Amino acid sequence: QPDQFRISPSPASDRVEIQLTFPNGASQQAELQVLDLFGRSFATETVPFANGQLSHTFEVAQWPAGMYLVQFENEAGFAVKRFVVTH
Repeated sequence: QPDQFRISPSPASDRVEIQLTFPNGASQQAELQVLDLFGRSFATETVPFANGQLSHTFEVAQWPAGMYLVQFENEAGFAVKRFVVTH
């Protein structure tokens, strides 16, 4: 499980930044998937960690307004957070 899992801004209109931190500082990869509340995938990215930290930006300007879920998954754990897109 990540020590910190932040999404900003929320609500978002142009882009959202995902930040994850692991307490042990391990370097690894993670899969980030963004889904709407109907389970439709809007983005999937494999993102590397550096010194236990991950930062990734999704461009959301063309996505429909609504609530989305970001799923994080790797060998160290699984976590989900939500954010809102407005226009």
